[in-house]
Amino acid sequence: MGTVNGRILVIDDEEAVRKSFVLALQKTGCPVDVAESGEKGIEMFRARPYDLVFLDLRMPGLDGLATLRAIRALSPAVPVYIVTAFHQAFLDGLEAAEQAGIVFELLQKPVESSQIRLLAGNILAGSGAGADGRLRPQEQPAAAADGTRQPPATQGTVFQLRLYVAGQTQRSRDAMRDLSALLEATMAGRYSLVIVDVLKEPEQAREYDVFATPTLVKSNPPPVRKVVGNFRDPERVLAGLGMRP
Repeated sequence: MGTVNGRILVIDDEEAVRKSFVLALQKTGCPVDVAESGEKGIEMFRARPYDLVFLDLRMPGLDGLATLRAIRALSPAVPVYIVTAFHQAFLDGLEAAEQAGIVFELLQKPVESSQIRLLAGNILAGSGAGADGRLRPQEQPAAAADGTRQPPATQGTVFQLRLYVAGQTQRSRDAMRDLSALLEATMAGRYSLVIVDVLKEPEQAREYDVFATPTLVKSNPPPVRKVVGNFRDPERVLAGLGMRP
């Protein structure tokens, strides 16, 4: 993975989890700070700006939701990933925050080191991902799950897509708007798009091993391919999904 720019804050009350994030993020080349509580995380956030925050949902004292509200009061734009299990019992409390317009994304717990690096790299550098979940250099041709080059899309192909989002926050609406504009400009009449709200239907994320929001999945034609984290670069999105026109 190439070096990306940005400072990352990890807020979690479990030392083992904090260490796992630090180890996973070392290869990004980004400075990583850790906080053992919501109170400490807010103090650190006030002291210096961060470009990405990973925040545990369930912590003693100030929990993840209260910490999220405090961070949003300080910075409305910094990406904050709530780290939690994708089960309704864990997500119910977040719906009130979403309805109040508080912006956040979701990262499934437990999470693998490769997934943490992938997500951080995509958010901070705008990289895309292929079917195997690895970052791909911009000049590298899109590859299928078995490593073979994906052939160019044919004019008759209809692509089945699923976009996984965390509620109907402004960030989610922006992702849907930008994606729809991209697809209409390049694939008009040749795609179907289903929006999956992981807050309301967390079980839907398991079908394609979706571990974070937003994630765009191309389920058909095979192979299944995914782009995780952001869709700022249209060329990267189309290449990552094997959908170059």
